[in-house]
This record gives sequence, C-alpha cells and structure tokens, in this order.
Amino acid sequence: MTLPTDDQTVKPRNKNPQGQQLDACKPASNPPRHEDGDFFWTYSEEPHRSRRQAIIKAHPEVLKLCGPEPLTIPIVLGVVSLQFLCAYLLRDSPFLSWRFFLTAYIIGATANQNLFLAIHEISHNLAFKSPLANRLFAIIANLPIGIPYSASFRVSTHKLFFFYSRRGPLANRVFSHTT
Repeated sequence: MTLPTDDQTVKPRNKNPQGQQLDACKPASNPPRHEDGDFFWTYSEEPHRSRRQAIIKAHPEVLKLCGPEPLTIPIVLGVVSLQFLCAYLLRDSPFLSWRFFLTAYIIGATANQNLFLAIHEISHNLAFKSPLANRLFAIIANLPIGIPYSASFRVSTHKLFFFYSRRGPLANRVFSHTT
C-alpha cells in the first residue's frame, strides 16, 4: 500500500486496507499498522465531528453545556493577579534563594499551567461571546507567562484542528518530528 504524497489529502473511506468496516465513533478492534514512522494512519473520517453529532442526537441536553463559561474570567483574573502579587512580594528576594525557588516552583508553575490551559480555552472563544473580547482577554492571560504566544497559539491550534485528519505539508510539520 502506498501512502499519499504531501500534495494529496487522505479521503474518508468506510473500510481500511484489510477490508474491515470502519466506524468513526469506535476504534477498530485490530487496527492495521503501517511502517511510516511513528504514525498510525486511518482512512475513516475525522471522528470528532461525527462523534459530536451522535452525542447531541442521543442527548440534546448536552448543548446547554456548550458555549462560554463565565467562571473563566474571574479565575483567569485571579491567577494573573496572583502571579503579579508573587512578583511584587519577591521583588527584594535574591534570585538564588529558597523562597524564590519554592514560590516559582509551587505557585508559579501551577499558575502558568492554569494560564496555558485557559489560553487554549479562550482561543476557542469560551470566555466571552465576542471573538475580539476573547483575543484581548487571551493577551491579559498571557501577561505573566512572559513569552507572548496567545495570538499565534490561537492560529496554530485552529490550523491543527482543521488539518487534523489530513496529510500534507502542514500536517507533517505539526505531527512529525522528522520534518
């Protein structure tokens, strides 16, 4: 079997190369393995969309859980404030002190991880209804991290989800450690 080139896109199929019927919501019981680096290639449709549709059809009440989460805003503002408060309180501490390292390791690392996840959620417009408000809020959430990445993260995560089930130059750059 030959895999598609970088210029081609894998088209959804209902059967894998061994002739087994594929279901987008269930993994194959004996999935085929291909010798193409560290990747497992499937030829079924991208499962997120069909799985989402199946869940909504079976449980329409789930739609009430979709959309912006109002608690995101005060939590992010609290974590950002905590980071700046720690920086202010440690302003006179030597860099190579136990107080500085413990605060950075316990509070700073936990807060940064919280903000990384919040920026991911905000990039999906889950803090405000307005996309512009979400973009501006992501910049605020990004302030204590020190490396301005929230704007580029939004673009790259949207490209990742768009090209998730395709093989091509972008998919190779995102998923492959060899290119």
